[in-house]
Amino acid sequence: MAGATRTGRIRRRRITNFPDHLGVRPGSHRAATSLDVYNQARNHELEARATLASLARFWNFRGFGTSGGAPAYKETVLYALTLVGGRGERLKPFTDTLPKSMVLLNSRPIAEYQVRWMRSQGVTDVVFLTGYLGEKVEEHFGDGSEFGIRAHYSHEAAPLGRGGATRQGMSLVPADENPILVTNGDTITDLELSLLMKRHDSTDALATLMLTRYPSQFGVVEVGDDDLVDGFVEKGMLPVWINAGVYLFDRAIEPMLPEIGDHETSTFPELVAQRKLASLRSDAMWLTVDSPKELREVSERLAAVGLA
Repeated sequence: MAGATRTGRIRRRRITNFPDHLGVRPGSHRAATSLDVYNQARNHELEARATLASLARFWNFRGFGTSGGAPAYKETVLYALTLVGGRGERLKPFTDTLPKSMVLLNSRPIAEYQVRWMRSQGVTDVVFLTGYLGEKVEEHFGDGSEFGIRAHYSHEAAPLGRGGATRQGMSLVPADENPILVTNGDTITDLELSLLMKRHDSTDALATLMLTRYPSQFGVVEVGDDDLVDGFVEKGMLPVWINAGVYLFDRAIEPMLPEIGDHETSTFPELVAQRKLASLRSDAMWLTVDSPKELREVSERLAAVGLA
């Protein structure tokens, strides 16, 4: 295949040091609680819809292809590795015949949304790190020309883990390409990649992580100091940060990656000990699918703003 290359994973409580940007100040009429975060999340949901609407225009989903024009951002990161070999056991029966990253959100695979985002940020080459049913990934993306990128494939003959697959895939990236974008293939985001690049360049880190707020799995009841119910808030964001599965890796990290295993449990702790792991806290859109219910919810959310 032309252009393709192949080689052999509430309870109510008081909060101190509450974030200033959420507008809850000492001396206000009630103490700040984690429920304030959920109030803020209402506004975040509206902002996210506006963001997605702009993305529909920005990514040009309806007319995307080789005629889509130049990327909107400076080409600061040209090569990306995306982990698309997961089985997605919690998404059965959809994953009986597809890897998780290829499960459809409306009419498009999860990974396609990510590839379109990568291209919009200046990425020219994407290395798909395949495993379970890897042929399904290659059948869809081919040489990448339909999606405005050059596609390469690194297939694991036996499970290598995320770290091992990443290490193997880095061999397909030219030695002078640095840093490299690495992502979990089931993540959808609109992060402005130049912000992650700026953070990476401003530190001496070998890897920089995108962090996102932790989404609550449940709706919340708002309760006042008088124990009367003030209202109800559907799922929102908690005031803690989690790994979003979007990274910039310096080439010097390659020998630190495991040949078999997960970089998050091996390489990352080593980088932490060396003070070589940086992060970017971001309120950019971040969506992931881990259950049939989330598959439906994310599909509906994307369809509502024209990203079907």
